[in-house]
Amino acid sequence: MYCILKGDGCAEKQEFVKQWSHDYHDNPHVSGIFFDHLDLDQDGCLTQTDIDFNFRAMDAHGDHSVTEAEFASFLSAVHPSSTGGSSVVG
Repeated sequence: MYCILKGDGCAEKQEFVKQWSHDYHDNPHVSGIFFDHLDLDQDGCLTQTDIDFNFRAMDAHGDHSVTEAEFASFLSAVHPSSTGGSSVVG
């Protein structure tokens, strides 16, 4: 999972939105909604637990790697600009 984990083990929403918007040319508001979908406990922090869960959700083949197709499928399910736009949690 693409993320910024500092020494505190947390990628804060502001950090994620800034980096994701820059790297993927996404609207910051949409990036924030996407962050919320990835943040399982809604604490405003992506932790290793959040990352691991979302990685497993992406890894459709269960082979501990994520292909470009698996990543695209995950994005279409959870990214707010896609037709899905809901959390993988439920």
